Amino acid sequence: MAPAVSTARSREGRGIAAPVQPQTHHEPAVPSAPKPVEPPLQPSALLPGDVQQKEMVEAFRQARARIIENSENVGTGFADEARKIHYGEAEERSIYGETTPKDAVDLIEEGISVMPLPELPEDKN
Repeated sequence: MAPAVSTARSREGRGIAAPVQPQTHHEPAVPSAPKPVEPPLQPSALLPGDVQQKEMVEAFRQARARIIENSENVGTGFADEARKIHYGEAEERSIYGETTPKDAVDLIEEGISVMPLPELPEDKN
């Protein structure tokens, strides 16, 4: 069996430039073992021994609780209510609720400050 050897000439024809390594005919090419692929970490997955991550999640939990405690939930009407407050059509107060990513971008472009509440692992359970 003859191995397929890529040469500089064949690489140039495909627009690929790579240095040509001298080939030795004394040892047959041995393919290296593939490296094991580790699954990507899920951002919400807590690792039991990761104290720093647990502390960060707890800080997010406390911040979120303070925001919710001191704000009014306007539900899916968040974008409309934020505009009313910004333009003086409604009383100024802290609000939270739901909106689409497009509406959030539109609010920011109008100069209305918005910030997403951090999602915590328990929120999805």
